[in-house]
Amino acid sequence: MKKRLKQLGFSLVELSVVLSVIGITLGGALTLATKKTEAEKLEETEDKMDEIATALDLFLINNQRIPCPASGSVAITAANYGVEGQGSAPTVAGCQNLGADHGLSSGDIYIGVVPTKTLNLADDVMIDGWGRRISYAVDYKMALNITINTNCADSTPHADYQKCFRQNPTGGIRINDASGTAKTLEAVYALISNGDNGFGAWKKNGSTTRLTASSDADELENTDADIIFVQRSETATFDDVVRYRAKTQIIDEVGGVTDDDVCAAADSAAATCTGASNPDDTNCLLLAATIVSFCFQP
Repeated sequence: MKKRLKQLGFSLVELSVVLSVIGITLGGALTLATKKTEAEKLEETEDKMDEIATALDLFLINNQRIPCPASGSVAITAANYGVEGQGSAPTVAGCQNLGADHGLSSGDIYIGVVPTKTLNLADDVMIDGWGRRISYAVDYKMALNITINTNCADSTPHADYQKCFRQNPTGGIRINDASGTAKTLEAVYALISNGDNGFGAWKKNGSTTRLTASSDADELENTDADIIFVQRSETATFDDVVRYRAKTQIIDEVGGVTDDDVCAAADSAAATCTGASNPDDTNCLLLAATIVSFCFQP
């Protein structure tokens, strides 16, 4: 009798088991890779928000105010992409020129995108990790505004317009937590990335309309035209990333002076420092100007 040759290779059953194991392994690897990619996108977004916050601090030091938003409708290739307060056909500077899709809400808040050019940031700093524009909301009383600023004594465009920030004690933006409780009622600005789902975001290349709004109530708060924004942990329907700062936080960050007497004395130093004819007078004026540049009270 002939001996049966030993079968080489895998049987169909063995092959199916091996393929199943490979499939499970690859599936797990792909899941880990996806999570890592999402984590990287979140990290990129948060890093850019850090960069924007620092630039806003520096802008405040140099200008004694917070910039207006830029228009989310402007194309990424346009000359006024990332320029504060300018819509598709700007005539004057100021938040009120952004247009209907960014207009003043009932709470005096302008909402647009990060004014990267005005902040001397690279164009792509306003693009989050998911490839959409980071929104920027600001209390207009803290920014340059020419025609409707009735809360600041310097309401016309001249050298002292920046005192508007100093003459308003707090911002008026409300940031809620997951329960609807206010984290602050006094934020000066908010930065919003609409996360992976992108609901309510302005597109990377610009658009006259934002992406479809979310059905999640908290995400809707971050895209409607009122003063309330929500900062909370991610859920199945909420993945927005929100940053904000109140006036006191910004002043602390920039090392600002809030002592009324010191600021008032420095502001009136010209009355006692007579000018460049005397080196001591020149030094006096320089010192006064330096102090005033860090003053954020009237």
